[in-house]
Amino acid sequence: MKKTAIFFDVDDTLLDNHNAFRQTLCQLWPNWQVSQGELMRLYQKFRADSETIYAQAQTEKAHVFLSSHERWAHLIKEIGASGEQSPQQADQLYHKYQQQENLSPEWVQLFKQLQNQTSVQVGVFTNGFKKVQQKKIAQLKLANYLVPEWLLISEAFGDAKPNVSCFEKLKICLPSTIEQFIYLGDSYRNDIVPSLAAGWQPIWINRFEETRTQKGVIEATSIPEAVRQLQQLL
Repeated sequence: MKKTAIFFDVDDTLLDNHNAFRQTLCQLWPNWQVSQGELMRLYQKFRADSETIYAQAQTEKAHVFLSSHERWAHLIKEIGASGEQSPQQADQLYHKYQQQENLSPEWVQLFKQLQNQTSVQVGVFTNGFKKVQQKKIAQLKLANYLVPEWLLISEAFGDAKPNVSCFEKLKICLPSTIEQFIYLGDSYRNDIVPSLAAGWQPIWINRFEETRTQKGVIEATSIPEAVRQLQQLL
C-alpha cells in the first residue's frame, strides 16, 4: 500500500454548518416557506460572504473588514425580513446551533479505521482564525483520532486557501516517504482547484450538486460516498 497523506477541510466538510444555518432560519422565521433549492442557494451566498470576511481580514485593511453580522444583514435583506430580527441575533443563534454539531458517524468510523493503518498520515487543514478554528476542532473531538501536530489552521500555518502555495508547503512539511496526497473539501474554489494544482488528489464533497467539472477531481455528493471514494484510493 502506498504511503498516503489524507487531509480534511473543517467547515462544511467535517462540521455541518448548513444544518446550523437551516435551524437558525427555522427558529427566527418559523412561518417562512422556502424550497430546498432556495435554501441551498441562500446558504451558498451566506458561505461566500463568510469566505469574503476571512479573505478581507488577511489584507492590510483588516481593520475595515466585514463583521460576521454583515452576512446576516445581507441574508435578511435578501428574504425581505428587514426589521423582524437583527443580524446580531441571527449570528448569535447560528453560533449556538453550530456549537451543537458533532462529527457524523461516517467520519468517526473512518477515522477509527485510519488509526490502525500505519501507512496513512491523517490531518486537517482549515482556513480561519486560530482561536475560532481551535474551538471547532475541540468541539469535533478530532484530537481523539488525529495527531494534534497535523491539526493545521491557516492563521498559524502562515498561508491560506485558495493559495496553491499552502498545499505545496504542506507537502514539504509531511514525511518524505509519502507518495500519495489526498485532500477532502467542499469548496471548489478554496479546496479543490488549489489542491489539484499542487499535485494532491482532491475529493470534492459537492453537497449542493454544483455543476463544475475538472479532469482529475473525484466528486461525491454525500459523506458516505466521499468515504467510499477515499477507501478506493487506499
